[in-house]
Amino acid sequence: MKKKLQYFVHGVALAATLLLAACGGSSSTTTTTTPTTTPTVSAVTPATSATIGTAVSITVTGANLPLTAVFTLQDGTCNSPTINSATTITQSCTPGGSAGTKTITVLTASGGTVIDASQTITVAAAFVANLPDTGITDQQCYQAGSNTLVSCSSAGAIALNDQQDGMITPGTSGMSYSAVGAYPLTSCVQDNKTGLIWEGKTDDGGLRDKDNTYTNYGDSRTGDASAYVTAVNATSLCGYTDWRLPTADELQMIVDYSIAYPGPTINSTWFPNTVGNAYWSASPYAGASSSAWGVNFGYGNVGFDYRNDSYYVRLVRAGQ
Repeated sequence: MKKKLQYFVHGVALAATLLLAACGGSSSTTTTTTPTTTPTVSAVTPATSATIGTAVSITVTGANLPLTAVFTLQDGTCNSPTINSATTITQSCTPGGSAGTKTITVLTASGGTVIDASQTITVAAAFVANLPDTGITDQQCYQAGSNTLVSCSSAGAIALNDQQDGMITPGTSGMSYSAVGAYPLTSCVQDNKTGLIWEGKTDDGGLRDKDNTYTNYGDSRTGDASAYVTAVNATSLCGYTDWRLPTADELQMIVDYSIAYPGPTINSTWFPNTVGNAYWSASPYAGASSSAWGVNFGYGNVGFDYRNDSYYVRLVRAGQ
């Protein structure tokens, strides 16, 4: 009887073991380990086009980034991410401090732990526009009782006024221009003093030919300067589509007053194909809506005229 009972207990235990196995269980404890992934950062863009005081969109790319991840910019301020995924973080940041190399620090979250601090961007100093010189040389000063120009170091010139243009920064040393990338000067040229980029003129009978003239109604009618602006922007001149008619003040900034009539009163090396005559500006004449200001590159003077008159046009856009 005792042996039969032992057989019975053993059989029950065996049956229980088999039942547990059939149900996917186990008679022993099993520990499951979830593999961990380490977040990494591989690149940051842009690397070189940031400027002090100007907001720029910065993108950090990597792998396994937390969806809460953010980054900070050394000496700068950054907004919350506009894109935040396991591979990309994009934020708008405004560089501060001085120019140089700045560190991008990627964090698990705002105020979290550092994921990476090896990426950098190069930040340039903010462009400061300057008023260009008039071009008057040290031999073009006035003296009392005469309209004849004399040496600015002469006693007569100093006696009249010791702060004449030719005494301060004589000549064109206060004027500076440069090419825009690989574009020819007949396409565009940059004023290094003001940062403005000017349209160049061609001599080929085409859209931007030097001899073309326009009215200045501003309503996009055929033959108007406003229609010309639209046409030039449609060509993406020098890669830009924000060309516009300059103000009278802007246009006068490229006048070289050392050049006498009939001109053209401009640096013809940098501004080839310039006609010594009137060019329209976007500045309205306050005395009458039917008139606008222009600059005459034959004399270098600024004057106003009726908008229905046809004059030359040179477009401009903001540069630096």
